[in-house]
Amino acid sequence: MNNSNFKKILSLYNSFFKRYSFSKYSRLFFNCTNNIVKLVSFDCPSSIIYCTYCIMPLYIPSEFIYYSYGRQMKNRINIQGKDMSDAEIATWIEMVEDEIVENAFMFFGEFDSPEKILKFPTVRLKEHMCCPLDQISLLRAYSFLYCGDFKNAMTAIAESQNLLMSNSTYTQRVRSNKLNELQMLARLVSSGEDTAKAFFQQVIETTSKLFN
Repeated sequence: MNNSNFKKILSLYNSFFKRYSFSKYSRLFFNCTNNIVKLVSFDCPSSIIYCTYCIMPLYIPSEFIYYSYGRQMKNRINIQGKDMSDAEIATWIEMVEDEIVENAFMFFGEFDSPEKILKFPTVRLKEHMCCPLDQISLLRAYSFLYCGDFKNAMTAIAESQNLLMSNSTYTQRVRSNKLNELQMLARLVSSGEDTAKAFFQQVIETTSKLFN
């Protein structure tokens, strides 16, 4: 991997994202509204630079930044073993910026609040997010509970569990961990509104620190 090319390309996006009030953290740019982080990440694990856009609700517990609720962009560039000219870099940057405006920002506009997320059933959300259906149902369960809709939260929890048990790609350990999380959510529903509010307040305080 040519690190100098990657760092140069990444730095050239600063002004573009600044125009849209996105902050930079490591290899990603992000903006937060309604406790939902909208982020665009650039990665180069080998010789290919690719870009991912997604949302990360801060009210869902996590110890790390993840890209589950979104998708990769189509435009990629191979930087292996060569120093790219300014013209080559400028062309690729322009193509990616166009795709960000046309696809990523439109995606962010549709899913920048829990209420907007909940307008879409699980299958419809799957059209926009490259993650398993049970994880999308889990997103809806957390969002319902965060919005105080306990009845629909329980429905989404049950749906997520059914989808989880029918997914044969998970290892037993992963399935067990996911079931434990669903059981935790069900207990939270039973605990009442005050307990749920305290839970989400603590979660948001913790996950917000991931972007500091």
